[in-house]
Amino acid sequence: MATSVAPHDVYAINEKVFVAHASTGQMSEARVMKVGPPAGKSGKTYLVRYENAADRRDEWVNTDRMLKFSDEVRKVLQLGRSRRKQPSTRTEPRYQLEIPISVRWKLMEDQQNLQDRLVVQLPRVPTVRTMLENFQASRPSSGEQMVPQLAALFDEALGSLLLYRHERLQYERCRTRHPDLPPSQIYGLEHLLRLFAVLPELIEAANPTLEHGSSLMATCNELIKYLNENLGRFSSTLCYEPNLQGHAVDTT
Repeated sequence: MATSVAPHDVYAINEKVFVAHASTGQMSEARVMKVGPPAGKSGKTYLVRYENAADRRDEWVNTDRMLKFSDEVRKVLQLGRSRRKQPSTRTEPRYQLEIPISVRWKLMEDQQNLQDRLVVQLPRVPTVRTMLENFQASRPSSGEQMVPQLAALFDEALGSLLLYRHERLQYERCRTRHPDLPPSQIYGLEHLLRLFAVLPELIEAANPTLEHGSSLMATCNELIKYLNENLGRFSSTLCYEPNLQGHAVDTT
């Protein structure tokens, strides 16, 4: 059965939690020190103290940036960090994506399901292409020029960057069964979200003009907002099935 994880909106004083950094989204361990008044649609606010940090770094945060603490979630977070570690001389990336906490949860859920020897059922409904077309229809000024580029980028990146080792046989079988279909017409939300995890580095490596790179990232941020608004339509814990390839899952 697929593991389902979700944010909570009630935390107790002295409870251990994960808090997303306001600008980078990096998750840090913290402890709830005080409970504050509600902050609109974001629910209650909490004063948190970060692990191994001085009390002057205490911060009031809302529930959109908080997750319940568990060893399982910590393991998944550590997996994600180990995959992203690469030597770099740049201290501040030129391009950044604003990824909502609920989308981050979907990425973590995907990694946990892979650890549980599950794979996404293919073909996926809706496909990446369908979601991109729906996004373009809902925001024509944002996606008219960039959406075809994003679809092409997904098609190019999937085989080399977005698959874990135990998914490759499934990928090859899909290519054999659907030789005329690009990956964006086979794969869905789970693999599209994986693209966002590496997209800033991909765009940086492509070295586009600043105007083009900034326009592409603006479209991606709009796309992430759209996906976040429609997670209920596009995601499902029932889309996973057992990995039957007969070897252990390797997510390194």
